[in-house]
Amino acid sequence: MAMDQLSEDKREVLLLSKYQEKKYSEIGEVLCCTEGAVKVKVFRALQELKVIYKMLCRCHTRPIMATLILLSLQI
Repeated sequence: MAMDQLSEDKREVLLLSKYQEKKYSEIGEVLCCTEGAVKVKVFRALQELKVIYKMLCRCHTRPIMATLILLSLQI
């Protein structure tokens, strides 16, 4: 899975923001950083995930599924 290829900190910030639907301010409290830093972390994690999915699309025959996942993450 593409998420497994992310570093632990990037996985954590995406899980908190996209799957648990935590507010950036709440994530900042958990990670001991500012809301602005959380926004940057989420953006960078999503960008890296996008690259990973694109690589997976080239290697697998299911690009439609990867596209749907990317859309659900609002990349």
